Amino acid sequence: MAKEKEMTAPIVSVGADTEQSSQSLTDNSLTDFDPNFKGFDDDFYREMQRRMAPDYLETVSMTTLYDTDFEGQEPLIDGLLYRGAYLLAGSPKVGKSFLMAQLAYQVSTGLPLWGYKVRKTGVLYFALEDNYARLQRRLFRMFGAEAAENLYFATHCKTANSGLEDQIRSFMKEHPNTGLIIIDTLKRVREVGGADFSYSSDYDIVARLKTVADSYKVTMVIVHHTRKLAADDKFVMIAGTNGLLGAADGGFVLSKEKRTSNAAVLDVTGRDQEDQRLHLNKNPETLVWELESVETELWQEPPDPFLESIAAFLSSAGERWEGTASELCCLLNLDCKPNVLSLRLSIQTVYHQLFDEALKRYNEKQTRADRRIPNYYEKIRSGNQEKPFHEIILQIGNKEDMSATGEYAELARTVLDEYYRGFQERNPNLHVFSAHLHMDEATPHLHIDFVPFTTGSNRGLDTRVSLKQALAVQGFKGGTRGATEWAQWVQSEKEQLAAVMERYDIQWEQKGTHEKHLSVLDYKKQEREKEIAALDTTLAEKQDELETVQSRIDNFGQGTQSIEKLEQRIESDAEFQLPDPPTLMTAKTYKQRFVDPLIKKLKEVIRE
Repeated sequence: MAKEKEMTAPIVSVGADTEQSSQSLTDNSLTDFDPNFKGFDDDFYREMQRRMAPDYLETVSMTTLYDTDFEGQEPLIDGLLYRGAYLLAGSPKVGKSFLMAQLAYQVSTGLPLWGYKVRKTGVLYFALEDNYARLQRRLFRMFGAEAAENLYFATHCKTANSGLEDQIRSFMKEHPNTGLIIIDTLKRVREVGGADFSYSSDYDIVARLKTVADSYKVTMVIVHHTRKLAADDKFVMIAGTNGLLGAADGGFVLSKEKRTSNAAVLDVTGRDQEDQRLHLNKNPETLVWELESVETELWQEPPDPFLESIAAFLSSAGERWEGTASELCCLLNLDCKPNVLSLRLSIQTVYHQLFDEALKRYNEKQTRADRRIPNYYEKIRSGNQEKPFHEIILQIGNKEDMSATGEYAELARTVLDEYYRGFQERNPNLHVFSAHLHMDEATPHLHIDFVPFTTGSNRGLDTRVSLKQALAVQGFKGGTRGATEWAQWVQSEKEQLAAVMERYDIQWEQKGTHEKHLSVLDYKKQEREKEIAALDTTLAEKQDELETVQSRIDNFGQGTQSIEKLEQRIESDAEFQLPDPPTLMTAKTYKQRFVDPLIKKLKEVIRE
């Protein structure tokens, strides 16, 4: 887990909250009922009459909602793309179509996208701003000669109000294994000349397309443009009203700091995933977008190599072995520290202690075998709604002032130890199963590993894993995007550590940055360097603008000279002069023989 070091301040590095939105509910209503049928009792008959009343409102109780077994939603791309309608917005020619071609190819072949798992399925790509020749050149350059059989393209289609839905439904009947539909762009399927671009109109067009996607349980990506006005929130830049993104299940915004650069940023938001920011770079040879880095880690729960290796070893060793964690690491040649291995093994015991009784009560209530949970830890580990455990790492100062071998090492140890002794009492719903105070590295630091849980739940197990609910019970209620339960709790723990530090005359200097302390002179030099770098960037951009303007001026001058030469040629050359009409020639004949050929010749000259 990455850590940044900051002098005289606690450094907290934490994992992201992976709570996931509830899945969409399906609407089931009774429409046909024969009141003369003699097989119903009176109570059932009255219930049917109630449902058929004009003012009947169908509702679902919270208890029924929790007891209903809904179909799981398998992601198209793990942590990135789920069922439903998504917007992809970006400025013109920023590379949206290349990204869509890459998405279509990866999904149709099942190849991982930027290292993340992709579910192979058929793809329908409405490339409405391209032609087949351009598509052929683009795809061959991006992916070579290896074609995907279940990737289909269309360069023309009807609009949303004049038959697009019927065309999609017809295609889906012929290709029922299709799981992704791409519409590039929204403008091409919207009614031409429509004057109503209100919130309601924007919401309705995306909602109609989303209805089609939901009816076939597929993913639909709708390409759109951004406005010129810059904004800190990239999604505010989507052209149109908030109705577009409001009706969609999620959105992507592809943007560049500089148009001529190959570097771009892909911002991601959605109902079924965390907000993310992916830094991409377009390969200049293949034009494929490549992943450089991810600011917010995508949802992924990779296989546990430690437990897999141990399970294989125990199977071969007769399922019993005795020794220390260090000996086991050496024996299996595991690339991990003994304390990490101990953590991996101890968490299994913690899950038995916390959840076995609740699991037993849950399974006893289930009448269907497929609803029973054989191993709660494996269910959480292999799912994507909760993490099996969370970790917080705390450090005071850096190696210059709080070195593990320096004079203040014991002071740091004392502060971290005192902080930890009150941790479990402050956090009764965060079950600590492992804590390690490291004094064998550059600076003393504390690892605390815990399983968040909530009790008295009506959903699933009555005692279950839930970071969001565990923190809510402790008084941390989610607010804005930057003030989640997790962020509030982390800040609270920082303040608790700061209070312990004050008792030992250590001041928490909150700088809002992870940079080391600088002298006033060094700080000013650093700031000047930043200003110079910014000015250099601005100067380069202005130079590009100047060259563009100069090129336009040169082209304008050349165009003016060409027009003057053409004007002189038309006035002086005999081939551009109309002869006098011969005697007794009709106007129609004169037009056909002399005027029409001259007009044709003038058009050819202008084209040249």
